[in-house]
Amino acid sequence: MKRFFLITFIFTHSLSFGQSKWISSAYLDLVSNTSGVYTYYDSQGKIQETSFEKGAYELVYNIDYLMFDKVAISALTSYNKYAINSKTSSLKLGTGVKYFYVKDKFHNLTIQYGYSIPLSKKVLREGHQIKIGQYFDITEFLGMRLLLGLSYNYDFLYLNEDILFGSTIEINKEPSLKTNSFGISLGLKF
Repeated sequence: MKRFFLITFIFTHSLSFGQSKWISSAYLDLVSNTSGVYTYYDSQGKIQETSFEKGAYELVYNIDYLMFDKVAISALTSYNKYAINSKTSSLKLGTGVKYFYVKDKFHNLTIQYGYSIPLSKKVLREGHQIKIGQYFDITEFLGMRLLLGLSYNYDFLYLNEDILFGSTIEINKEPSLKTNSFGISLGLKF
């Protein structure tokens, strides 16, 4: 698995040099949940739901390929840290589409899908994320473009542990967490 990520990083990094169709960027996303639903099974085996409002942060790397003058397809990877508890972090791999609506600027609308692979399966089993965002090219900073973004995120996480009571779960009774959240991003375009 490490070899796959190393090869992918080297390949995408080497493609970004000398080709104007390739664009790289990195972001720090701070995410605040507006609503969350934690679904679990109680001691009698009945489904229960409760609200759950915690945030997350992500360190994201994007590589975009300009298909047309204003449209790019994206590949992304990120490190995610969820505020469920101290053991819930993951690596997210995904794809997306960006629409650049201002000539010679990095202002864009984006829609992305990401699949989360947990770094430890003690709490998190897997996750999915849909992100719709608006990013603005603010200014030049150290020879790179400084970017600011706003996004709406929908996350669906499958869990291996009951996060309210800390107990392990019977097979076929895994809890899940659905969240709607808004995020703010600060990034750099290379």
